[in-house]
Amino acid sequence: MPRVKATSAGPVPFTPEEEAFADNEEATRTADRAIKDQRRAEAAQIKADNQVRQIINASPTQIDNWIDNNVTNLAEAKELFKRLAKAISAIGREAFVN
Repeated sequence: MPRVKATSAGPVPFTPEEEAFADNEEATRTADRAIKDQRRAEAAQIKADNQVRQIINASPTQIDNWIDNNVTNLAEAKELFKRLAKAISAIGREAFVN
């Protein structure tokens, strides 16, 4: 069904340019919703990570102690770094992008 605009003379069909603009706007809104849905899903996954939750709720001293006691090799350090980077990314997107 063609789009119409309201005028004092009644409904008037969109011009081809107006149709293209409206299509582009609709596609942009759909893409924005998909990005926001993806970010919400990623944030939920990060929030569900028990180690991230422990770090969020820990004091600086507790964080130092936990890292000293639980990160003893490169593989463990890389895994922790990945978790922290994901958490920082989610926080940054929430604070600076949305």
